[in-house]
Amino acid sequence: MRGQAARVGLHQALRHHGGRLLGGAQRHHDVVGQAPERGQGGAAVGVRAAGSLGCGGCWAIGHGRTSSSSSAAVSGGPSRATAEEQDVTVATLLAVCRVHQLLPDAGTVGTTAIDKRPVQGPVGVRPLGLYADVQADRKDHGGRDKAVYAYSEESARAWAAELGYEVTPGLFGENLRTAGLDVDGALIGERWRIGEEVVVEVTMPRTPCATFGRRLGEQRWVRRFSARGLPGAYLRVVTGGELAAGDAVEVVARPAHGVSVAGLFADPAAGAAALLAARDAGDLDLAPVVGEMAEQVLAVQAARGSTATRTR
Repeated sequence: MRGQAARVGLHQALRHHGGRLLGGAQRHHDVVGQAPERGQGGAAVGVRAAGSLGCGGCWAIGHGRTSSSSSAAVSGGPSRATAEEQDVTVATLLAVCRVHQLLPDAGTVGTTAIDKRPVQGPVGVRPLGLYADVQADRKDHGGRDKAVYAYSEESARAWAAELGYEVTPGLFGENLRTAGLDVDGALIGERWRIGEEVVVEVTMPRTPCATFGRRLGEQRWVRRFSARGLPGAYLRVVTGGELAAGDAVEVVARPAHGVSVAGLFADPAAGAAALLAARDAGDLDLAPVVGEMAEQVLAVQAARGSTATRTR
């Protein structure tokens, strides 16, 4: 019960964290693929992208240590273990997705930009996300701490097995589809280098919203997605540049606190103290919304402990 209550608080906090229109987002072009297939009730059940970007088409993946240049890519900011001090994973960026079109939505905003699809060629990455990507609901989505959303091919395959259809890149509204990278097991504050230029930092799990549920058209989708514990990760842009499908994704730094995206999503209370300690020690640039949630969780725990003591 403790984990469930804390998780509800986290989800509410993350959902109400403000965002902004991505810089330079004026056009939607270079989109590869056809319109989403429609399921029962007109819900999207897949985007048939060009090439083998779906469940059957993982690119080759290598594993090893990063080059010495990796440490330069993560210089500055809170102290953290560098590539030279640990083994790092080298994975692959399968697809880069951005909004194809704004769609009508029954929510309060009236429209949604969840229809993301793979694009060809290099895409610019700025502090507020991918060039030419948008969020229709800028109150609850986007911003520097939720600039980019990543989802793994491995988690998408797990969902495909349950849903009975291919979870193609962009269907969940993600910007990046990776292969060979444990996105849900990534630590809060972990840094990835993508291609030659871009460095991003994991900030928090994705919280499913009603728009996501309407997009999929699956019964009790928000609850099912939450219960599965494969939320994907929001990313902060540390170093901008360009990235493209096929780029290597390297984990170049990991903090020592041990709190993962999936762990924070499942039980925020369990990792609250560790995240705040890392933040206060200068080892973690914790997103304010996550820090506030962690402080509230600990305050509630302290109040309950005090009440229990008085009643003995």
